[in-house]
Amino acid sequence: MLPENPHVLPAAELLRQLRVSASEGLSDAEVKSRRRLFGANTISSRRPTRVTRLLLHQFKSSVVYLLSFAAGLAFYFGELEEGSAGRACFAGRTAWPILAADAW
Repeated sequence: MLPENPHVLPAAELLRQLRVSASEGLSDAEVKSRRRLFGANTISSRRPTRVTRLLLHQFKSSVVYLLSFAAGLAFYFGELEEGSAGRACFAGRTAWPILAADAW
């Protein structure tokens, strides 16, 4: 029933192909018929993801463990500048927004 590329058709042509009038719309009988055929015109929504779940999901990534290990080694060898870049991930200073956006 829906044309192949409805977005490229002129409005009058699209209305003709859909068998609908721009001034009157669909009749009640046609609305019921199309609802039976296509279902209700609704958008289903997903439950919002909690921030804590989003952040915990990041720990499934092996990259997080690799960066944590590298930061630990940097601190062990006294490289405080290098270690603090990795530590910022866990202190919430730098990388948390990036990690959260990546999980989204």
